[in-house]
Amino acid sequence: MARRPLVLVVGDDAQARALAAALDHAGADGRVVDGTDALSLDERGGVAVCGHDVGSARAVVVRQVPPSPLARSVLLALDDGARLLVHPIAALELHQHKAFAMARLARAGVRVPESLATSDPRAARDFLAHHREVITKPLGGGAPARLLAPEQAAELSLLARAPALLQRRVRGPEHRVYLLAGRVLVAFAVPTDGVVDARERIDEARRVACPTAVRSTALAAARALRLPFCAVDLRTDDDGAAVALDVNPTPSLLDYPDEGVVRARLAAWLVARSRARRGR
Repeated sequence: MARRPLVLVVGDDAQARALAAALDHAGADGRVVDGTDALSLDERGGVAVCGHDVGSARAVVVRQVPPSPLARSVLLALDDGARLLVHPIAALELHQHKAFAMARLARAGVRVPESLATSDPRAARDFLAHHREVITKPLGGGAPARLLAPEQAAELSLLARAPALLQRRVRGPEHRVYLLAGRVLVAFAVPTDGVVDARERIDEARRVACPTAVRSTALAAARALRLPFCAVDLRTDDDGAAVALDVNPTPSLLDYPDEGVVRARLAAWLVARSRARRGR
């Protein structure tokens, strides 16, 4: 019987534990590495977790960027070409730099909302004047988007202390698309009536066939950011084009009604890639 490949899942939440369980079911040794684990890194790049050498790991899935310098050094050491790393720190940090990610998508020809990341209240007022509806969101992370109404323009003075990302509001239907290795795993239609941020109605999301325009834009977004696994949130604009709102390299594995399809397929892919790398 072939030995079960070791796959590390770096994260402190239920999502990481759920993926580790799916890996175990798929035939791997899925181990969660969280913030409570003792880490060691020697002068040759050898990595130990709680005293156990993990140099034999064939894949590492990073769901959270660890805050400590040691943990980050350990991840950098594991990114040595000997194993599959999903995702490197630089890829994950794109989610903390949304303005840069939007710019990279736009340069790659992916349609995104007109956007402005700024700490300048005057620039923000000009942006607000040029667009009928504007939403604002933090420059990093997953905090909800909110509508910035013209009568709230006084709030823009706060940008000098807390820069934000402003975007033209796209009102069309919203889809979340999960992608893996250049293919669509599953797509969801998410209701948007009565809310600014569709995540407020995740419990009403339903699986659907992925529309052609949505599929092509989602795939282009994943390619542009070099993400083998991600979820792309998109809305359809007035002219029928799909607009990429966000690309998440660590999307939810629990909140959408997929009956574990995403976890299972991601785990199976990781196991297959891990076994393929053994002979290297």
